[in-house]
Amino acid sequence: MSYIHKKGVDTARRRMTTRQQCSDLISYGQITTKLSYARTTQKYFEKLITLAKVDNLITKRKAYSIVLRTSKFTREELVKKLFEELAKKYRSRKGGYTRLLKTSKGSFLVQLV
Repeated sequence: MSYIHKKGVDTARRRMTTRQQCSDLISYGQITTKLSYARTTQKYFEKLITLAKVDNLITKRKAYSIVLRTSKFTREELVKKLFEELAKKYRSRKGGYTRLLKTSKGSFLVQLV
């Protein structure tokens, strides 16, 4: 997984960027970013959707620990959207909730399928 661990970027910054991009993906449905961040975000978002399929207190607390507020939504609204809309949408699907599309040189689009 060399695409995740880049030189010059510490672990805290990498985790925070991934968490913020997962939150943006929940609120907007798609984000444009670099390839390395796109792959990392895709990996964590797949786990987040799989977590949201099981609707109980433990999974909601785990989702609250990952999701951050955006300029459009609060954390509570994002977790509600994750559990009520996205989890129901992907209930029958086993995986592959996101897709990476190349938009330009060095830029990729992470999109919900």
